[in-house]
Amino acid sequence: MILRLVALSGLGLAMLPVLVTLAAAEPDGAILEPILVLQGHQRDIAAATFSADGSKVATASSDKSARIWDAASGVSLLTLAGHEEGVAVVAFSADGRRVVTGSRDGTARVFDASTGATIHVLSGHATVVDAIAITRDGSRILTGSYDNTARLWDAATGTQLAILSGHSEWVTGVYFSPDETLILTISNDKTARLWSRDGALLRTLAGHDGLLAAAQFTPDGRTIATASSDKSAKLWDVATGRELATLGGHGRAVTAVAFSPDGAHVATGASDKTIRLFDAATGGLVRAIANAHKRIIAVLRYSPDGRLLLSASHDKSARLWNAADGNLVATMPTHTKEIDAAEFSPDGTRLLTAALDGVALIWKVPTRGE
Repeated sequence: MILRLVALSGLGLAMLPVLVTLAAAEPDGAILEPILVLQGHQRDIAAATFSADGSKVATASSDKSARIWDAASGVSLLTLAGHEEGVAVVAFSADGRRVVTGSRDGTARVFDASTGATIHVLSGHATVVDAIAITRDGSRILTGSYDNTARLWDAATGTQLAILSGHSEWVTGVYFSPDETLILTISNDKTARLWSRDGALLRTLAGHDGLLAAAQFTPDGRTIATASSDKSAKLWDVATGRELATLGGHGRAVTAVAFSPDGAHVATGASDKTIRLFDAATGGLVRAIANAHKRIIAVLRYSPDGRLLLSASHDKSARLWNAADGNLVATMPTHTKEIDAAEFSPDGTRLLTAALDGVALIWKVPTRGE
């Protein structure tokens, strides 16, 4: 039996710490309770993320605002206002000094993370900005939009450096390679594209028969995984653009993909409610977790040490799995609507989830033996 101190003010209970009793990890896993409730948005939360040092959380909401929260206390520190439509995506710079948001109003904004002041408005996209990436040194910002383009910006001046055009449908994701020499974009046009750091097209990764929902580089930057509505994921060689393997077996659209921190395994999650684990070198199936959730799996993330796999679903729950054997470690069932954002803290000790119920929750990651 494990006792945990939690504050549940955001769930309508008195703002008093209470002791929550957790069962020790059993075959069906423990039921966790949040340690902090981040409540203040007036509508659904579309995105949420920790700062690189884990001290703060940023959330993006359809209420036209983003917020910065203290990750230790759950206190709302700043409201980032200025967008004219819902905020779809949010990201911290690596040094934590800036927050970048993308909105349905077609703009991205750069905010001072200590004051909430708007530093730059990045205008140029014709419609929704739904994807953002920032270089580690904070010098460049990458945005992706429903206008079929990605754009590269100078973070210091807000100047547009390049338009990455060529996709024929919405750009659904933008990524810098681990060494930040390459840019990856994915699209509803069934392709991924690799670009130089300055926005010159290098290679088109074509082979999927459906829209692309997610992608990730291996930690060494040599391989890309893409997830598609064609019920498959694919592995690609970055140097040549050659397709290395098709990761099949799902019965419906693949909606999430994640490499393990050592790059040895890749996990896929799908609308068929299952998780599949593959050998990243061969594409061979290692393990399948049937009925991992009751609805679509929206997010997959490995813990920084590779011990755990986090899944989040539109069934209103998130779950932790033992990455080595696929056994369920814990379930987090507190949200009342679909979860679209979830991640580990940088040190792997906490989890963040955010949902259409307008609430973000922070959880303690069970240690071995809990």
